[in-house]
Amino acid sequence: MKDFLTVVKKFIDEKGFEQKLSSFGEANMRTAGRKLAKKEITIEDAINELCKERDYGRRIGRHERAELEKRLR
Repeated sequence: MKDFLTVVKKFIDEKGFEQKLSSFGEANMRTAGRKLAKKEITIEDAINELCKERDYGRRIGRHERAELEKRLR
């Protein structure tokens, strides 16, 4: 499995979102990545954590979710 934070940052850059992750958001993504690696949460739960940050909930639709999920597998 790939590092969740790295994949998320690259995804945000490629999609050209105006706002990047804050330091608090990065910490949340690191935590989600650790939980994902330990299989405490699913990929879907980790993507939901990303959607809670800034305005990503509105910007990440079902196609972006599918693309992000594919990158994380």
